[in-house]
Amino acid sequence: MRAHFFRRSAAALAFATLAGTGAAADSAPAPAAVVTEAAATGRLVGRVASADGTAVVGARVSLVDLRRSTTTDADGRYAFAGVPAGTYLLEAESSRAGRDLRRVEIAADTEAIADLTLDVTTHQEFVVVSAQTDPRAAFELAAPVTVLGADQLALRLQPSLGETVALLPGVNSTYFGPGSSRPVIRGLGGDRIRVLDNGLGTGDASSTSPDHAVSSDPQSADQIEVVRGPATLLYGSSAVGGVVNVIDSRIPYAVASKPIGGTFSGQFASAAEDRSGALALKGGQGFFAWHADAFKRKTDDLSIPGEAESQRLRDREAAEGLAHEAAAESLGTLSNSAIDTQGASIGLSLVSERGFFGLAASGLDSLYGVPGHAHEGEHEADDEEAPVRVDLEQRRLDLRAELTEPFGAFRGLRLRAGVADYQHQELEGDEVGTLFENDSFEGRLEMLHKPFGAMSGSFGAQFASRDFAAIGAEAFTPPTETTSWALFAYEVVNRGAVRFDFGARVEGQGVDAAPETGAETRSFTGFSGSAGFGWTRGGWGLGLSLARSEKLPNAEELYSNGPHVATRAWEIGDPDLGKESSLGLDLSLRRDSARWHGKVNLFVNDFADYIYEDFTGAAQDGLDVVQYRQADARFWGAELEAHLEIVHAEPRHLDLELSGDFVRAELTGPSTPLPRIPPARYGVGLHYHDDRASALVELRGVLEQHRVTEQELPTDGHVFLNASLGYRLFAGATVWDLRLAANNLADAEGRNHVSFLKDLAPLPGRDVRLSVRVAF
Repeated sequence: MRAHFFRRSAAALAFATLAGTGAAADSAPAPAAVVTEAAATGRLVGRVASADGTAVVGARVSLVDLRRSTTTDADGRYAFAGVPAGTYLLEAESSRAGRDLRRVEIAADTEAIADLTLDVTTHQEFVVVSAQTDPRAAFELAAPVTVLGADQLALRLQPSLGETVALLPGVNSTYFGPGSSRPVIRGLGGDRIRVLDNGLGTGDASSTSPDHAVSSDPQSADQIEVVRGPATLLYGSSAVGGVVNVIDSRIPYAVASKPIGGTFSGQFASAAEDRSGALALKGGQGFFAWHADAFKRKTDDLSIPGEAESQRLRDREAAEGLAHEAAAESLGTLSNSAIDTQGASIGLSLVSERGFFGLAASGLDSLYGVPGHAHEGEHEADDEEAPVRVDLEQRRLDLRAELTEPFGAFRGLRLRAGVADYQHQELEGDEVGTLFENDSFEGRLEMLHKPFGAMSGSFGAQFASRDFAAIGAEAFTPPTETTSWALFAYEVVNRGAVRFDFGARVEGQGVDAAPETGAETRSFTGFSGSAGFGWTRGGWGLGLSLARSEKLPNAEELYSNGPHVATRAWEIGDPDLGKESSLGLDLSLRRDSARWHGKVNLFVNDFADYIYEDFTGAAQDGLDVVQYRQADARFWGAELEAHLEIVHAEPRHLDLELSGDFVRAELTGPSTPLPRIPPARYGVGLHYHDDRASALVELRGVLEQHRVTEQELPTDGHVFLNASLGYRLFAGATVWDLRLAANNLADAEGRNHVSFLKDLAPLPGRDVRLSVRVAF
């Protein structure tokens, strides 16, 4: 299987490389701009100053759409020459003075002037690349988008991607212990959430089972974007619930500002004695730019408040006459939850003002325990159950090319392709119980056309293949090959303060099970479309969007037939499943003023033929039998995020931060709750920030979840008290960031209702973290 995969993937990647080389001569990242004429260029100049008017020296100024950057001189001035006429997103950033983001318009044969004022305010606007064909400021988007930038990543960083983003409004996690956690958005998870690595799929097996880790480690991320709502249709039928895009600098896309620079970060956390570190280097000369990074994390078993099993589970066991005796090692410790992970990548690009062409190679190795699971010994001499661990390995190659200089009817081009070789072994003690292999290829080409009046946008094509196999005692799904293709288009019409977005995607998929299963090959074609309306004026923003999406059944839903110990179920697929369709409506209201910033999102998503696992009431080999079925369902809820500036005396800022979310999900007719739906949550905090120091104290509360299925136990609510202190030091061109943070200061017991392990694995107890980051 693997040899066949590499022959096919090598041919596909070679084709992509040839296509990218053709673009590389002119190459450059696609503009978020509305370019008016291919040969018409202008000049952009300006000055960057701090809030008190002082010139900011060495600030990095970027024309985001064109991937062009420069630094300010001793007077804070910058200049770009030969800029194609159009409207662009301009960003300035300084580690000392803060950030600013604005739009500029450049006319042919003229000089535009754009002065920027940097501010270290705790609320910052970020550039979003996942929710449109062009980069946009988050405030400009009709779709609900949340961005974790460098500072927020440093504050929220956890061992897994799911836990790192789990405090964002509308986002939860599957939490299968510290080693494995995948995002859940608005109650939807698994194959309805696409986790992306720089815009392409991660190529792992994390959507197959909650004990399978995501192969993208947040330690190496520059920015993480979470997109909800209709904009996700750009990424396929498996993104109906949302998209989480992990963005890093693995493939450089701009001319290097110096021959060598980089960052080093290190962290120690008390709850699991987490020792982690990461080094990222970058540089270049002339047309060449390079990047290299490596990271390492090693932890012990996690400290928890009290006993691993919940009181509700102990009460049920007692009611059923089952004896319960807590093992001494389970008191205060989550057994078999240690992690040992390392990874590295290296990338090289040819870059110019017209574009770039780059390649990167990366690898990840991870050995982590699966708490709450053990394998019974097969011999009488075996006195103990052997712990289950996952030994994961992935090797990946990526190609990326972009062209921003207009040509023919187009204003730009983007090409991305990736090949991933993934496998993990599920170890029962020292023996291999089950082997999972997932070899994948994905390629994506986008063509950005020149505007037609007020309309600009792009269209493109995507191809993906997946060769999946599970071999061993817990191979609950047979070997399968899945291929998919898609054609898509996304258009934007700007009418001053009003904008309209339109998107469409047609997608085909074929799923072929191994011949020995006797299962027939299934082929599907789905169509998805969306329309959105956005209005901005005077710091207010309103967004309304409607999307119809079709999800195509995956191999696990079609062909599963076997024990899935992670979910404690014997899973049976249905090869006759049809397409699942959904109609989603999103309404968002945003406010961005000098003193307060906030947004409220309301959503509803009606599913026809929703694919779910139904408990049949039967049992096999001690596991509940579940059958994949289809029925109508509805998800609805709301999200809130607000920042109110109590003190604004530059450079000192004190904000009151509020957040909250809830989701309700059920099968309709008759109304039946769906399992593992997140309970309502709230957050309130005070955040202080100036040009050197930062401090945060917050309460994060989760309400009780009592709306459960017959197979679930309710989950008690909890409140965590968190705090952090940070300080920034400057030593010439080197910047030091020191941070002391504490999560769950009161050592309260909390359980994640979304997790299959909620009654066996509580959330971490008191965790004190000391971290340092050095940029040079």
